Amino acid sequence: MVELRLMDGPRLAGPRVPLVLAGVGGALAVWQISTAPTQIGVKTAKLRRVSGRNNAAGTTWLHIGTGVGAGFVDVIPPLRVVNNMDFVYGEEELPPTEFSADMTAYAEAVPVDVQVEVEEIG
Repeated sequence: MVELRLMDGPRLAGPRVPLVLAGVGGALAVWQISTAPTQIGVKTAKLRRVSGRNNAAGTTWLHIGTGVGAGFVDVIPPLRVVNNMDFVYGEEELPPTEFSADMTAYAEAVPVDVQVEVEEIG
């Protein structure tokens, strides 16, 4: 039986972000929460899909969370990405997590390209 999800928000894909600096110091924004001046209420984003390509010399871990540098906090467990391969993690593999701050990511080895798809709520 197919479940109708009428209350879900729109699904939006973020830009392809090339992670070029290894480690937490190389964390970059992969999704930014909307803060339009005319917006009423708070928007959040549910992570629905993570995809990209690992161009690094070896298999590495992709960390997704919030903050940059020493202020980075993992929000989901790190994702293992195999070298020279495309990767896609869908809703089935990702924990049900809702972000109320900008989503950032870094890889332990680089270069890794990453793109997220979110469901925008609010």
